[in-house]
Amino acid sequence: MNIISLSAILLLASQCHVLAVVQPVAPSPQKVMKQCERMYAGLKSYTETADVTVHSPSGVAQQRVKVIVMKPNYLFISVKAEGGVREICSNGKQFTVYVPSVNRYTLSKTAPTLAGVLSLLSTHAQMGTIFNGLFFTAGEVLPPNLAQIKLVRTKQLRGQEYATISAMVPASKSKAHVKSVDVKWTWFINLNTNQIVRTDALSSPFSITMPVLSKSKGKMVGHSVLMHVEVHSSVVKSALNPPLSLSAFVIHMKPGAQRVGSLSKGG
Repeated sequence: MNIISLSAILLLASQCHVLAVVQPVAPSPQKVMKQCERMYAGLKSYTETADVTVHSPSGVAQQRVKVIVMKPNYLFISVKAEGGVREICSNGKQFTVYVPSVNRYTLSKTAPTLAGVLSLLSTHAQMGTIFNGLFFTAGEVLPPNLAQIKLVRTKQLRGQEYATISAMVPASKSKAHVKSVDVKWTWFINLNTNQIVRTDALSSPFSITMPVLSKSKGKMVGHSVLMHVEVHSSVVKSALNPPLSLSAFVIHMKPGAQRVGSLSKGG
């Protein structure tokens, strides 16, 4: 081997070494999600405004959702949609759901923790929580049966590093023996702040039974319909540990507001 060939090999080796040093290491998706969970769980207060789009066989529904959270159990949510406005509030003592369009509200005792307040959202406000900032601020964590978690991509935007993480939450049975469906979740996360910028959820296809008129039988019969649900929640603005006062957790009802047992059933 001549000196020129040896020099070329040494030069190439040194260049490969430099490339190996500067080559960024892709973050572990599990580590990214854990850091995200810990960041939100450590917050004392949190505010977020998000645009939420829900796709289902019945059509597309768009909402603007404003969330104000303060530990241990303060929560205010305003949901603005084409059908009107709905407000939910936990003021530390009471849990209220108010619909201004009909000037009706429900009232119950609130839970001592934010995790308990999230349960009230489901039972009293018929509002399911997604794996977003509110969920993690309440101290909740991703389910242990999380599967197929992977880093989809990373990218630079305006000097910030972002990661897209996806995972599957397999179907499970609740205590009420209500079977869920597989749901694919996707998070767009700012790696510099560990904040979730966007949360997507896509259910696997599932069947529901709907009543349809049978011409041959002359009556309504059950008909199986295959459907799926898709949710996109994009954060418009947010604040970590903002200074909040108790005045942020008040629903200002119109005069003559009527208390009812259930807003979903109208009384």
